Amino acid sequence: MVDQQKLTSTINWLVSGAQPPKPLEDIVGECATRLAAGGIPLDALIINGIFLNASIRGIRTIWSKKRGIRRQIMDRNYMDDGYFLTSPQFVCVSTQRIVRYRFDDNDPEMDRKLRDIYLSRDFTDFIIFPLVINLC
Repeated sequence: MVDQQKLTSTINWLVSGAQPPKPLEDIVGECATRLAAGGIPLDALIINGIFLNASIRGIRTIWSKKRGIRRQIMDRNYMDDGYFLTSPQFVCVSTQRIVRYRFDDNDPEMDRKLRDIYLSRDFTDFIIFPLVINLC
């Protein structure tokens, strides 16, 4: 059951800058813990950072129940791969809209092979929010 008070507290914590200052991995882990405590059925929380650098195109910070926190570098090959260019993450970034997928539906927008990859990793559904941060 969703605990509205805990979710409101988590939202306020995020809006206030997830104080006190700490590494992104710690923030992602704490956010996942808070959401789960608030009653959100969460198996993974992923923050994708996309850069304009030609060599390192992005960094993914991942929290999952099974593996904890980890960081993955998304190099040029990963970002230019056909799977990424048809992925829900790319749709979210390129359109700046919230993307929701439920894998019990037959979604014509998602590449069939990509869909099979998510299903093989036990995804049932996910929601992706655009988050834009300018580091200037």
